[in-house]
Amino acid sequence: MRFALVLAAACLVAACMPKEEPEAYRGPSYTIDTDRISVSGISAGAYMAGQFHVAHSSLVKGAGIIAGGPYFCARNSLTTALGNCVKDGAPETAVLGKEAAEFAATGRIDSLDNLDGAPVWLFHSPIDAAVGRVQVDAAAEQYRNFGAEVVLVDTIEAAHGVPTLATGAACDSFESPYLNACEFDAAGEILAAIHGPLDDRETIGDRPRFFSPT
Repeated sequence: MRFALVLAAACLVAACMPKEEPEAYRGPSYTIDTDRISVSGISAGAYMAGQFHVAHSSLVKGAGIIAGGPYFCARNSLTTALGNCVKDGAPETAVLGKEAAEFAATGRIDSLDNLDGAPVWLFHSPIDAAVGRVQVDAAAEQYRNFGAEVVLVDTIEAAHGVPTLATGAACDSFESPYLNACEFDAAGEILAAIHGPLDDRETIGDRPRFFSPT
């Protein structure tokens, strides 16, 4: 009983004390050209890229989607995500487009007008065992309905991974790290489709390269 009273008193005192304002973020800042932001990903990451691009289209110039389907494919349902949005599913493109328009009209996402002319690069492997061609086609159809400029590459047999020039597993191998050496530079193709001609490739070693804080 005494412990309970002490605890109650402590809580009362704490409740009466002025609350401290949270400190402002003081992490590093980066020099980023906000007119050149793009998103890309593979599989679940491809779906995430598409979701972000459509929802925040005022911020994003374009998207690269490798083995991914249309915006709002899962419709807030895990069952739908693991059904209509993978190998044997059939996304309802017209319904999803209508819902996206309703979201935009009510301010839940950015205006779909921002997607008019937006560059979008999509990839599907003819031997992909995880995400079917119908999902990628649905993403292409949806983006075209939004007015985006769509490029769809579907001739590289890269299993379910990111095609590279020479890095990763064999081109037709579905295994970690999900990079497939196919003599095809998917990352470069995405960047060129969205941002235009690239500078010559540089060798930077085995470590990832990050922006330097200002």
